[in-house]
Amino acid sequence: MMMDTMNGVLGDTVLVNGVADAAFDVAPNTYRLRLANVSNARIYKLAWSDGRPMRVISAGSGLFSRVEGVRSHPYVVLAPFQRVELLEDFGARRSPGEVALISKRFDDPGGMGGMMRGMMGGGMMGNAQGEELPVARFTVAAGSRTTGMPPRLPEPSLLARKGNTERHTRLAFNMMQGSLNGRVFKMDAVAADEHLPLGEETIWTFSNDAGGMAMPHPMHIHGVRFRIIARSAGAPADLREGLIDTGYQDTVLVFPGERVRLAVAPTEPGMFMYHCHNLEHEDGGMMRNCWFGPWPIKSA
Repeated sequence: MMMDTMNGVLGDTVLVNGVADAAFDVAPNTYRLRLANVSNARIYKLAWSDGRPMRVISAGSGLFSRVEGVRSHPYVVLAPFQRVELLEDFGARRSPGEVALISKRFDDPGGMGGMMRGMMGGGMMGNAQGEELPVARFTVAAGSRTTGMPPRLPEPSLLARKGNTERHTRLAFNMMQGSLNGRVFKMDAVAADEHLPLGEETIWTFSNDAGGMAMPHPMHIHGVRFRIIARSAGAPADLREGLIDTGYQDTVLVFPGERVRLAVAPTEPGMFMYHCHNLEHEDGGMMRNCWFGPWPIKSA
């Protein structure tokens, strides 16, 4: 339907490793949990049902460094294609039993879905962005708790040399059509502002303020990892504490009205894609090529 094309298709059942109503038996020990959001449009606000904080040790492109340490959040926001790793000590709870991983309710951060839900009342839309959802159940066995070794996080990576290049991409979705700096996808086209030099840091800003429909966009860059160095005001209050902006990433969620600055240092030459990872937005035009290394002949 038209609204699905604009907002992205949202299902009515959460699958974990392909299974609905997923359940796991765990010992009262510490586990390393790897979570990946492979939904095509849904944003998750992941939390433990008993309110324990989520201990994050990794973002999409690697473990946090020893200096960054284990990060504690009341919940974790995962947009399409974002990944995190958690450390969870199931033996730290007062008594054995069941605990659930849920996606907590939040206000839709934009788009027609949020507008319609506001007009019709929460819960009347069905399959809405931001509705509370069960994700998985964990049954903790009785027994003695085994205290594991604390995680050995790596030393900080050597930073790329500073460069003088800055890039700025404006995100827009208008009249069923997405665009990046006003352009849509062309198979071999690369514009001058989509060229990044090798081996040095480029500051690449994604701005979600080009007008049109106010929608969040999880932006993914192929072939490179980056650090988030600045995020302007704009993240909704009920999601802000769960944004994982620490460590190396390859996907960043940009909310309506927000600007996010990235430090990007390509190491491999060639043509790579960057796009919104809401798959309906990607198919609607929010996908382009970028070029790492010496500037190609063709541009458009």
